[in-house]
Amino acid sequence: MALGEYPHGFIITTVVCLIIVVFGVFSNIISFVIWVSKRQRLKNSSAKYLAALAFFDLIVNIQSIVDSVQSLCRPAVEHPDYLQALLAGAQYTGVMLIFAFTLERWIAVWYPLTKSKICSTKRGYILMVALIVISFGCAYLVYGFRDKAKLIEVGMELIFSLVVPTITLFFNMLVIYEMNKLRMKNKKMTVQGNGHSKNKSDLTERETSFVATTVMLLVLSFYNILCNLVAGILASFSLLINSPPDNLITEYEAKMNPDYRRNVIMNKLIDYCRILTWSHFSCNLLVYFFLHKSFRKQALDMIKCQKDSLLRGRSSSESLQLLSSKSNNRFRKPKFSLRPDKSSADPLTPGSVNRTRVNRTAILEGTQNLNNHTKSEEHV
Repeated sequence: MALGEYPHGFIITTVVCLIIVVFGVFSNIISFVIWVSKRQRLKNSSAKYLAALAFFDLIVNIQSIVDSVQSLCRPAVEHPDYLQALLAGAQYTGVMLIFAFTLERWIAVWYPLTKSKICSTKRGYILMVALIVISFGCAYLVYGFRDKAKLIEVGMELIFSLVVPTITLFFNMLVIYEMNKLRMKNKKMTVQGNGHSKNKSDLTERETSFVATTVMLLVLSFYNILCNLVAGILASFSLLINSPPDNLITEYEAKMNPDYRRNVIMNKLIDYCRILTWSHFSCNLLVYFFLHKSFRKQALDMIKCQKDSLLRGRSSSESLQLLSSKSNNRFRKPKFSLRPDKSSADPLTPGSVNRTRVNRTAILEGTQNLNNHTKSEEHV
């Protein structure tokens, strides 16, 4: 099928989604490199979850690029079950990781004294591995036994697109409620207190950093919840759509059929909403960059270091070229000429021999005159 034969909306949605996922490849690589760095892991306890989220979003973006290119070249391409299970497992893992760092932030806000004990680094990694195993196990159940149990696919879509995001939304509301209560309490203490000590300023700085990180995680969580809820609702509606009958022959009969028209409308709606539902796999970097000061500073430092390294590489290459040209000029052989140079003639040449003989004769004559002059003075 040629590109001009595709519907106009299909081309728009496919091209826009392709641009988004290509941006997502680079953004998730940058996010993963920054969140796994020691600088972020020491400051933010949720860095391990965000690094894992960037990694699995990168898998989804790479597979989405392949799907978009294949859909433009030859539509209705069927992928093997293991590849679909890998893609679904990466999506399920992203949903569970968002729930994990939301739950950790809820514990940090509601139980700050026991947070370091409950949410230790070791327990965080154990929980993350367990969530990955559960997510890919559910994806294997969906696509490994798809022929035997069709209801498993519907159940997993409802769990990871509706149930888990709804629970995450509930914990986000609790975090917002407690943060608002703490803010009002701190405001009253600030009005009643007097004086500014160094310890108070350090405490205020830590509280500001904690609040900024919490706001960033809340925005990220709400953004992903919105996309997952929209995807879950659209998937539920698509399951309720009846496929058009197979005995339709003409295009007029197909357009007059209510099931066919409803199917076309829902497919268009799904295509346009797919831009929103797939954007959260690519645009998390924007949330990190604009709402997290430490992440933004490290990202700008990385860009500056890359620019400086490129400039240093360019200057070093130019200096190497200059040194090589100087060395070539230093060890270059003199040009051969058949005409002898009179100013720098070789002593063995005939001209140089005559000049040396003349010089010796002049020296001998001068010595003889000097001796005669001394003898005449002695005689007198």
